Amino acid sequence: IFGYGAYCSTKFALRGLAETLAMELKPYNIFVTLSLPPDTDTP
Repeated sequence: IFGYGAYCSTKFALRGLAETLAMELKPYNIFVTLSLPPDTDTP
């Protein structure tokens, strides 16, 4: 989608960070949750 390069790349970076933290912290019974709401049209 044109114009979404920065938006999509930062969303993917957050997902990658969350997945990595989830794997690293699992042995300590610490769980990671990431919420990625969709973009919203505003007036």
